[in-house]
Order: sequence, then C-alpha cells, then structure tokens
Amino acid sequence: KLARAEKLLQRLRREARSVKESRVPLHLAEKDIELRELQDINQSGLQQLAELSTRYAEVAPVLRRYMGEKGLSLPVVRAGTKASTGSVLSTHRSLISEDSHMSWGSGPSSQAPSVILLDPDFSQPACKGAGDSKKKSSGSQKKSK
Repeated sequence: KLARAEKLLQRLRREARSVKESRVPLHLAEKDIELRELQDINQSGLQQLAELSTRYAEVAPVLRRYMGEKGLSLPVVRAGTKASTGSVLSTHRSLISEDSHMSWGSGPSSQAPSVILLDPDFSQPACKGAGDSKKKSSGSQKKSK
C-alpha cells in the first residue's frame, strides 16, 4: 500500500509540474505536502507513544515527564488500536535515515543528540546472564613458561 501511495504521489507531483499556470506556486504546494506528511508522522508517533504508555504502565510517568518538558501532551488512545513497539522503532529508524541532520560534536561541550532510539522490550529480564561472563573468563587462564 505504501509503495502504491508513493507512486501516486510522484505521479501527481509530475502532473503538477507540467501544469503551466497555477494559482499556488509549485514550491509552496510541495512544502505544504511535506508539512502535512510531517504532521501525520508526528501524530502517529504521539499516538504510538500513548499506546505504549497504556500498555506498559511503568513507563507512563517517565513519558509524561519528558513530554511535559517539551510542552507536548499525549493524545487519547484510540479504542481497538494496536501498534507494536517494533513498528514504533522502525518508524523512528526510517525517519532518521531519511533526513538526519544531527551533528555529533567531539568537544567536551557537545551535547547528546536530540533523537534517541529506544527499543523497549519489557518481556525480557533486565540482567539476563550478568554473572556468566566472570565464570567463563576466570576458567581460561594462560599458562606461562
């Protein structure tokens, strides 16, 4: 479905360029399309975060605090909507790979990037196999001559 929508969008853009007289300049129309796409993506991301906070109550307070710091609020969760955390992650990865203009400073005054990818997998134990690494490394010692 996404590929068909992309093809349709490209075809409509070509048709718009071929029209000689337009009431709205073409670059403004393209900017409007881009703006609407970004608004849809942002709204979808906020909706998925709201669903995540509903599904995993332990992240809700932290999420509300972060959203409050940025002056944002989560939308009301739509009934019957199920978005997997994997789809949230893939959406964020695709957004960053498309138009990533983040700069990573190397100096001591550089700050962390404003976009951080999180893969919340609450089904796994937090410290799985933490004590196994010491047991394996202590058993394999080098023999000296």
